[in-house]
Amino acid sequence: MPSAMNPIIDMCQTQLEASRRLADVVFSGTERIDRVVIDAAHRAVTDQLNFAQSVVATRDPAGIADLQTTYMSRRPDNAMNYQRELIRVFAEIQSEVGKSMHYYIEQFGSSLNANAAT
Repeated sequence: MPSAMNPIIDMCQTQLEASRRLADVVFSGTERIDRVVIDAAHRAVTDQLNFAQSVVATRDPAGIADLQTTYMSRRPDNAMNYQRELIRVFAEIQSEVGKSMHYYIEQFGSSLNANAAT
């Protein structure tokens, strides 16, 4: 009876290892996304604080208008950089999920081949 259970045990171990690898990919990906979002929020708050300090320090209405124009002109670039960073992280996660699934298929196939040979 133990020999009949080995293929089932091997398949369960392969499935468990694949699930662990996939969970690692998901958790590390979530950490990277979290880091990008926190960094973007930190940059936005810092930019807003610097803008507010500059406005308070400026006494000239034309200078305030120039500051506002400068501040608003940087906003699209910051948003593009944020989106670019998120897309890069998502592409890395997708690649790692693909590698994890490829590993699972290889392990499952080799497990089936080894069980067919016995």
